[in-house]
Amino acid sequence: MKKNPKKPKGDAIIRPIYTERLLLRPYVPDDWKQVHVYASIPEFSQFDVWGPNSIEDTKRFVTDCIVKASENPIQRYEFAVVLKDGSHLIGGCTLKRNASAPGQAGIGYAINPEYQNSGYATEAAAALIRFAFQEPGLSLVYAQCDTRNEASRRVMEKAGMKLATVLRNHQEIRGIMTDSYRYEILLEQLRAFIHANSTSKVKLDGTITCANCDTE
Repeated sequence: MKKNPKKPKGDAIIRPIYTERLLLRPYVPDDWKQVHVYASIPEFSQFDVWGPNSIEDTKRFVTDCIVKASENPIQRYEFAVVLKDGSHLIGGCTLKRNASAPGQAGIGYAINPEYQNSGYATEAAAALIRFAFQEPGLSLVYAQCDTRNEASRRVMEKAGMKLATVLRNHQEIRGIMTDSYRYEILLEQLRAFIHANSTSKVKLDGTITCANCDTE
């Protein structure tokens, strides 16, 4: 009897996340073309240690994302951020377990400049935070950004995270030592945030409720 071909392990493990306007899904090989549209812009990565990307850089990034999705257990979840109708890949986001602090995970996000200032980064970040707390053993989610990156800082705050510390001389970018903000959120803080903002735009397979109500 002919056996059915096995599905890629990453696709079987990482399920898509749906929000009001977005689909967060695992990367596929052809995604590099739409990723490169923004990853090749010099200003886009001005506050990051990577970029601007060459075509090979972007292809390598997408390949690495696909490989990470096949690991078991998964230590780094990489999602392409796609408009819900499937028409355009507009960015990416990451959830990475902290190997030195098993109960913690960090998130990151990037949105094509053509689609910025529309709340997409906040929507993706909020989805990742909720997704993170569905993972067994996670008690804290954090995010970091260059202190010059006000747009990223606002995303963290709108997603319910609180400033924990300022990391001095945290990383070198383009030959300059820079400071970073570190924002954090605990599960109980997330529940309180959801309660205070009771119209959640994120739909997951599981639910996270606030302490005093059944609001997801």
